[in-house]
Amino acid sequence: VIGKHFSFIVHPDDLPLVNKRFSERVLGGEQPSRYEFRIMAKDGSVKFIDYGVTVVREGEGISGLLGVGRDITNEIEWREKIKNQAIKLKEIVDLSAKLLHDDRYEDVLDSVMESARNGIPRAEAGVILLYDKNTDSLKASAVFGHPVEMRNKFYLGRTEGWAGEVFTSRTGKIINDATIYPELEIASEFPLTAQIKSSIAVPLIVDNDPIGVISLDNFTSKQAFNDDDLHFLEGLAYHAALGIRKVQMTSQLVDSEKRYRTIIESSSDLILLTDKSRKIRFCNQQFAKTFRTTADEVIGRTISEFFDDSELKPLYDVSVRDGNRPRRILTSNIQSQKRFFDVTVEKYESSEKDLGYIFFMSDVTEPTLISEWMEKAYEIGIERAGLDLFEQFASLLSEVSNAQLVFIGDYDESKDEANARIVIHGKSILHTAILPNVSKLMKGNSDGLSLLSKYFNPTVKLRAHLVSEITAFDRVVGILLVATEDEQVVSGSKFGILQLIKERLGLEYEREIKDLENRELERRLLHSQKMESLGTLAGGVAHDFNNILTAI
Repeated sequence: VIGKHFSFIVHPDDLPLVNKRFSERVLGGEQPSRYEFRIMAKDGSVKFIDYGVTVVREGEGISGLLGVGRDITNEIEWREKIKNQAIKLKEIVDLSAKLLHDDRYEDVLDSVMESARNGIPRAEAGVILLYDKNTDSLKASAVFGHPVEMRNKFYLGRTEGWAGEVFTSRTGKIINDATIYPELEIASEFPLTAQIKSSIAVPLIVDNDPIGVISLDNFTSKQAFNDDDLHFLEGLAYHAALGIRKVQMTSQLVDSEKRYRTIIESSSDLILLTDKSRKIRFCNQQFAKTFRTTADEVIGRTISEFFDDSELKPLYDVSVRDGNRPRRILTSNIQSQKRFFDVTVEKYESSEKDLGYIFFMSDVTEPTLISEWMEKAYEIGIERAGLDLFEQFASLLSEVSNAQLVFIGDYDESKDEANARIVIHGKSILHTAILPNVSKLMKGNSDGLSLLSKYFNPTVKLRAHLVSEITAFDRVVGILLVATEDEQVVSGSKFGILQLIKERLGLEYEREIKDLENRELERRLLHSQKMESLGTLAGGVAHDFNNILTAI
């Protein structure tokens, strides 16, 4: 490098900026400043450098420039990873909110496709395949990037190919060599499908019932999909399936008047019929079940006994005045637990005297709370660091899983134990605790629960626990443990929050490790400078002493 022009190591795209900055230092007389640019390492890799530049003066003139930089490649990658996670999380939150208000089937499918494209920009095409019971096959119901004619004309057998595998196994799949699936080479009718090089697909599941598959495709082999894409698409698919199922159920109610009684009673939505004085004349079983009562006990009571009048009044006003189908999110307390319902009301009138209202309600408590928890996890991950980050995430996990015990700590593989960063035990918060026999706890059986009871002596009986590894730089550095008196620690819909927290904690461990390494490098550099100064001093003393001896 010595003797070569500085541009020799600068990335070509950043060279104009670097030249401009260096010129400003010399000609403009500016003070020392810092900026970032990329350099080309000897092995061909690209590094990000945080660089400080100052002018070196000799008398009245300028003899050169002095630059000091450090490698921030890992910090840049960490920032980009957080940014990408935030973008994907926002897409899921936005889709969840949008699907609460989409009534039309096509609008729901288009919203899902748009969110998938925004969350995974590298995807060049996509398709939503919904299960058609009449043909026992998966039918293309929405597409982008593929020929529009595929919609409602492209079919795959329920067990055929990549989509069939995902649908029947109910497990997401990444395919970065799509040529292994010969059905992609079909279709003289749709020739573009034969060009697919990679694909990622996840099932659409509602109440443990698969209703279809969402798949994203690429025509360029370099654009491979990864696990982050899979996790995002799984989170998106959960909300998409709820939205699709909701629209399907609503359309069945509107289009199938002859079968309304069967559909209403088997519906997962809550349905009420009131007269003009707001007394309930009919409710379906789902309503009675949700409010922990029976249909006979509901009929004759007013709807105000279940929902607040101030929230109901706008629905009645709009329905009476305009004859529209107003929509609103209502809240209700059921056994001291706050529940959220997406409510649509429609006025009906079979005669002049017989006036009333039909209420269609969907329990959106879980997606609403998950959206709130996701947003909270995102805010904590962006705004917090250090011990405060661990405490905030532990508190959120306790809230999400209703846990009696949350433990987050550093893992020592040689001792098979974890030293606590934070422990929430009932209402107590601890910062010092040791969790031994981690490998036994990770088996997840009754022995693990017995060990937890022995270590922490909980006042309630723990019925389930979950131990998850926190990794940084491809090694286990921490342990996250959640224990609860419920039969299940974290349900499938909440698992994405746990994954997000675990990944963010892993990034925090990576940051701490890099900080330690940087401090060690600074210490060694300082030591080297001290030794150099000592050598210079010793050489000067020896020279002066030699002059004295020469004179003697």
